[in-house]
Amino acid sequence: MNAATDKSRLCQTHFGKARHPRGFVLLVTLVLLTLAALAMLAICRAAILRVQAASEAQADLQHRWGCLSCRAVLLPQCSDILRRAEAQSSQPMAVLRRTLVLGNQTFNLTFSDESAKADVALLIRRQGKDQAELTIRRLSLGSPLAAGNVHLRIPPNAPAPDCFGDVFDGATPNVLFDHEVGPSPQETLTCWSGGRVNIHRASEAVFREVCAGTLDLTQIHLLAELQESQPTIAVADALEQLQLTAKQRRDAGQILTDSSTCSSVWIECRTPRRSYWMLAVARQAQGAAPISRSFEW
Repeated sequence: MNAATDKSRLCQTHFGKARHPRGFVLLVTLVLLTLAALAMLAICRAAILRVQAASEAQADLQHRWGCLSCRAVLLPQCSDILRRAEAQSSQPMAVLRRTLVLGNQTFNLTFSDESAKADVALLIRRQGKDQAELTIRRLSLGSPLAAGNVHLRIPPNAPAPDCFGDVFDGATPNVLFDHEVGPSPQETLTCWSGGRVNIHRASEAVFREVCAGTLDLTQIHLLAELQESQPTIAVADALEQLQLTAKQRRDAGQILTDSSTCSSVWIECRTPRRSYWMLAVARQAQGAAPISRSFEW
């Protein structure tokens, strides 16, 4: 009996020892497979992030070069582009919108005659800072958000605001281009024209604000009508038809012109992740080389 019992214990011990290593190996194998799967997952995620980063970098580079190319090529031609559009439509053209495709990116372009807009520096000089803020609000009513956030700030050692960021709080392109209830601030206001307003392209609303105190409403309306009846009239001849006094003629001659010295191109490029904006402005001072400026969002 004891011999049989000892033999049974020996068999159990033998088989128990045989099964233990196989279970341990299986467990270790499963752990290693799990670790390998986690490592492969981490590698795949890192690879996806790198591919995504490379794709975004490529798109950003294309956007950057596209904007620079548009600025370099199209900004000097802005005046000619507006004149050709006017010839085709037989109407004054202060703002023109076009779309351009470069590679796989689409650029929305807005060509503007800055001399057809009310210059903020001129408004401050003629009306004072507080009254100029009210005028800017009226000219910005097309964008309620812009009209409600007018805040003139004049940088140190500067006679007037340097950009739209000195005119509005939160002056993003979407706000400046908003024309929900009327002309957008981008169509009526500028910080770079130098002051004089082009009678061939400015709107009657701009004339009313710029010429307030110099011309009455009837004279302003007649001036606006001359754009259609005599689109190439010289400013001296236009003022002659308004039957102005000597003082009115002198004052009007300081704020009105029949040519443009400042042009701009707004460049917008949309990607699946965000929108890029660039504003390029060029001003031709008399007897001097053109002065260019750029702003980015």
